[in-house]
Amino acid sequence: IARPILNMTKDEILLYCEQNGVEYVFDSTNACTDYSRNRIRHNVIKELKAINARASQVASRMCEAVREDEKFLTEMANGFLSKNPLPISTEKLNSLPRPIRRRVIMALSKELENVHVTAIEKMCETAKEKAELSLPCRMRARTDGKYLFIEQNEEKEKKQAFRVELALGENKICDGLSIYVSFNDTNIYKSETRTSIASDKIKGKLFARNRESGDRILVNGMHKSIKKLMCDAKIPLEMRDTLPIVCDGDGIVFVPYIATRDGMKAKNSENVTYLTLVQG
Repeated sequence: IARPILNMTKDEILLYCEQNGVEYVFDSTNACTDYSRNRIRHNVIKELKAINARASQVASRMCEAVREDEKFLTEMANGFLSKNPLPISTEKLNSLPRPIRRRVIMALSKELENVHVTAIEKMCETAKEKAELSLPCRMRARTDGKYLFIEQNEEKEKKQAFRVELALGENKICDGLSIYVSFNDTNIYKSETRTSIASDKIKGKLFARNRESGDRILVNGMHKSIKKLMCDAKIPLEMRDTLPIVCDGDGIVFVPYIATRDGMKAKNSENVTYLTLVQG
């Protein structure tokens, strides 16, 4: 696209039209200062010219210099990407000068805005383990600590909700998981994921269900978020919606790998119910 009068001033254009008999039309909206561009043209530029008569030419030269710098930096970023396609080494990315690094990231998706580029930069600089963030158009950026990935968010399969009333013996839940209930201390499944609770402290009947939004359990005198506790315990993402949450009439009693509700742990003299998570 050729724009031959892009660098010409309005006065130069009007003079050319007058000298060459070229008819022209004024756009009436150009006089309305309700528009930002017109307020700048009629007020800001007028003041700048009062300070420096060649303000327009100076601004034009600056824009040209910026265009040349932008072209050079973009070519440098594209050169890096041609040699380092996705996934990109975070070490190599972090070693780039920031103007080039940001253009490399911007080139990975045309939907990225400044806030996304900055967030990806920070993630690559600080993440030593797995980290990810959501991007526009159902994209996501993630790092495994060594490489940066930009990819389409996969539709997560919705896990079917379940609620299973627990009886003595094995209670099959879902995805090969069961809760084994017994009054016997013998750990026949050799599982480390078990708890012992005082039978007389169970309110109503025990049942197992999947995690729900806002779930909390009373631990160490505080109601703590199940979601946060799962994150802290590094429970795999694919397990978090299927891991059975054991409840009674008063709420959550036991979350495997996580915690048992305050006051539910059995003492030696009490009748005891043992709950064991069984896999496979």
